[in-house]
Amino acid sequence: MSKTLQKFFVLLTILCTTAGIAQTLIMDDLEAYDLGDLSPQSEHWTTWSGAEGGAEDGIVTDEQANSGTKSMLIDAGPGPQDVLLLLGNQTEGTFHLSWYMYVDAGRTAYWNIQDQETPGVAWNMDVFLGVDNTGALSPGNGYVGQLQMPIADITYPEATWFLVEQIIDLDNDELTLNIDGALATTIPFSAATNGQGNLGAVDFYPIDANNRYFVDDITFSQPITVTVTVDMSNEESISEEGVHIAGSFQDWDPSTTAMTDNGDGTWSYIINGETGQEIQYKFINGIEWADEESVPEDCGIDNGVGGFNRVYTIGEESTTLETICFSECTDCATALITDVIFTVDMTNEAVESDGMFIAGEFQDPQWSPNATPMTDNGDNTYSVSLTVMKGQTYEYKFVNGGTWGGAEHLEGTECGVGDNRVITIGDETMLGAVCFSSCDTCEVIDTDLSLIELSNLNIAPNPTNDFTVLTLDFEQLNSLQVQIYNSVGQLVVDQNNQAAVNGQLSLNVTDLPSDLYFVQVSNGKETASSRLVVIK
Repeated sequence: MSKTLQKFFVLLTILCTTAGIAQTLIMDDLEAYDLGDLSPQSEHWTTWSGAEGGAEDGIVTDEQANSGTKSMLIDAGPGPQDVLLLLGNQTEGTFHLSWYMYVDAGRTAYWNIQDQETPGVAWNMDVFLGVDNTGALSPGNGYVGQLQMPIADITYPEATWFLVEQIIDLDNDELTLNIDGALATTIPFSAATNGQGNLGAVDFYPIDANNRYFVDDITFSQPITVTVTVDMSNEESISEEGVHIAGSFQDWDPSTTAMTDNGDGTWSYIINGETGQEIQYKFINGIEWADEESVPEDCGIDNGVGGFNRVYTIGEESTTLETICFSECTDCATALITDVIFTVDMTNEAVESDGMFIAGEFQDPQWSPNATPMTDNGDNTYSVSLTVMKGQTYEYKFVNGGTWGGAEHLEGTECGVGDNRVITIGDETMLGAVCFSSCDTCEVIDTDLSLIELSNLNIAPNPTNDFTVLTLDFEQLNSLQVQIYNSVGQLVVDQNNQAAVNGQLSLNVTDLPSDLYFVQVSNGKETASSRLVVIK
């Protein structure tokens, strides 16, 4: 008989015990086969010897069926049958393996799970159905069975179809066996015999002359998993109880679901779920709610009790989420940095043609006066966004023109450390505009020009487009203050500690736009002022 490939349905299927949607690797109700030898008709069935067809092969029969009209018969004679369901040599992950079984009254049944698809290398479990009180197979006892090494008693119904389900977690070496919808046992998967904890094949075999049973509706699937990992590197200490996860998938118990320590400061857990399922969760540094993380609003969902939970909606494939920092929305390295916008107000200053800069300890290399330009906002303010470390304290200052000669001076002010500004980075991401060389916002100097008394100040050339010379008739010609106001009364030049040589002081107005200006010079005792016209 030519081999007909039984279809492998890679689809979403509902599993009885998990009520979840999983990736189905094998779904076989035996209806697609002709009556007779099984393995020549399917790619995932074979025999212990590998020979297809004959006395060793499983028998497709219509004598019994859980669904449809057909099932597989395993009988001690004339065979005996020795049939393998190939599972693909799985070495990691969680799998659901189930079928329906019918054991004749007064008969026995047996199966084992091989470590490899190649039979006889090793196996991981044996199940005997129909044993007496000594554990030996007994034809007269059709309701009691045993899973051996370690021994676990099993009860099952006689002469009726019942569900056998095995949940096999290869990553944690754990097997959960459910019989007829009830938990039979949970054991280490590799502890049963000499197996290595891999998932190779199921061996259906008549272990004694009284074996006779039917198998139908076989499903082999892998649930959708979501692997979550938390980074605890920024925490001062880790609880002796370890790190736990609590969520909607485990009834919000902070103490029952331990995460796996990866040995590098991170802890992981695998959540099983179904496509479209929304899971909410949070990490616990210990086993009490007092040890829970504080999930930021930006990456959380309101939990209704004044806080936020993490949330994820499961897709159609298993996934590993990016590692997240405890109580943060990002990884721990990113969580330590933030972007802060610095703004300076130059309303009362004349900005040099090269523009405004910021310099400080956050630069690399530090304190470069022209490496970090600021953006002109068009309203006499200049801003720059810088990436800085949370909790770090920095000294800095604004620089007019990109040279240290244009740096502001903060000495003696309440916001200065020495001659610099200082800031400790917190949660604020946008600092308010501060006036150049001041701790406060700018107060616009709106001078009533009519109050400026024009006096003995000679300016020539006037008009000018670059330089002009002030001629003064002062007794004291040192420590002069020179102030220039534009036509609307704004102070645009304010120079201190100037000196007039032989009564003359050169003034550079190259950067001033065309306008009518008022120039005032004072030595603290004497004052002189006059008009100046700049034409470009």
